[in-house]
Amino acid sequence: MLFIALVFINFVRFMFTNAYLDSPPTSIGEIPSTHFMWNLFVLLIAWAVVANAIRGPKTDQVDLDERDLRMHRSADRAGDWAFTLVVIGIVLLLAFLPAARLAWWLSPLIAANALVGLLIGRSLVEHASLVACYAIARR
Repeated sequence: MLFIALVFINFVRFMFTNAYLDSPPTSIGEIPSTHFMWNLFVLLIAWAVVANAIRGPKTDQVDLDERDLRMHRSADRAGDWAFTLVVIGIVLLLAFLPAARLAWWLSPLIAANALVGLLIGRSLVEHASLVACYAIARR
């Protein structure tokens, strides 16, 4: 979950930076991606550290029981609901947003990045819900 949160924070920072452009970018070269390789390197190092910490020492594989499967299913439902609500919100924004601001969001690169961000956010909600389910179950 920590890695997904780092990716999501980096994505939000990227979109926030792009929001202050005068015109929407039409090619990848027009996106102000300062320090892109450094950000990618930091994300890969964070992924390696988090994956190594989670993996821990080599042990036998643990089978999921019915309780774990129920928790995974409820986390999937939470992610689905969050995804659905955000899509409904986007549709409402597109319906009521002025045409001048709508052109920026409908630029192909911005729309593609927004959709990727939506999927990252859905994954973050699922993982946060799963962590909450396990925390509640351990009490």
